[in-house]
Amino acid sequence: MKGHLYQSIKAPTKEDFDWLRCEMTGFMRTQILAVAASLRLAEHLQDGGRTADDLAAASGIERSMAFRFLRACTKVGLTDCDDGRTFKSTSRLQALHEQTPGSMRNLAMVLGTRGQYLIWSEFLTAVRTNQAQAARALGAPLFDYYADHPDEAAIFRATMQSVSEGVASEIAGILDTSTYSVAVDVGGADGALVHSLMQHNPNLRCIVLDRLEVVAAAAAAAAARGLAERTEAIGGDFFESVPEGDLYLLRFILHDWDDADAIRILESCRRAMKPYAHLVVIEAFFAEPGEPIPADMIDTQVPLFDLHLMLAGNGRERSVAEYSVLFEKVRLRTIKTTPLDNGYVVIETAAA
Repeated sequence: MKGHLYQSIKAPTKEDFDWLRCEMTGFMRTQILAVAASLRLAEHLQDGGRTADDLAAASGIERSMAFRFLRACTKVGLTDCDDGRTFKSTSRLQALHEQTPGSMRNLAMVLGTRGQYLIWSEFLTAVRTNQAQAARALGAPLFDYYADHPDEAAIFRATMQSVSEGVASEIAGILDTSTYSVAVDVGGADGALVHSLMQHNPNLRCIVLDRLEVVAAAAAAAAARGLAERTEAIGGDFFESVPEGDLYLLRFILHDWDDADAIRILESCRRAMKPYAHLVVIEAFFAEPGEPIPADMIDTQVPLFDLHLMLAGNGRERSVAEYSVLFEKVRLRTIKTTPLDNGYVVIETAAA
């Protein structure tokens, strides 16, 4: 039976082996992208080709390594080199330029940091145990690790800000905030999402709740956006309590936690909600089989980040139906679901 089954499977081709070799070196490629972003390689090459010596002088990296690094960048498609000396930017590299709309510079950098990268060295343990591995790989749970490594935490926050800004304007066009007076951005980092809503509604005030070490950055961001007078940034633990308001925003928060902890966060919000308040969740999502959602609205990386979230803190991506189950457990009902073009979904809820 086994022999018959094996005979029904195609033998691997040279292309299959080449694909596997490429995938196996993915960890190297992640670091090449991270270093290219950190060194601002796109900016260095934006005005034309440069030699390795030029890059070494401009960036401060070691001369012989500059050539070897640029040669590897050519291999992965970030640069072109026709004469063996002069390296030119490709359009892929320009996606890492800080000024490119939708720039992926911060994401490339954060995925190369120890906090995001080392946890994957324990993936086999995670598969065997179904337990997060940040403490094993980093010596502490991820967000505690960030509290002790502010440089990495700053890159992480910048990445979250970039992602938030990428969806904030679209969300601001979807959510009608005209009937709300105080929006609470739960785990809101620098407040990019709620500040976008406030720029569309001059009467809306906000409270940004996050860990104590994030408060100063949130206050500074509000001042930079001209919203300091309408923003209160406070430190706290959203598992214990959240401030009172009439609009609650949970953007990329619930996916960091397993169902039990996600319910604790929702319960904390539910206790603080006024009778007419709404709670809005923004997350990536798994489409259900047969769900009428265009394929280009679904983030194909979700299955990978689902595993990443599990490694980091027992988190997970969910389908809209799975979020509905969580809402029901805390007496919330879904009133509107809106998929976004970039693969996220906005779920609006109210008291059941």
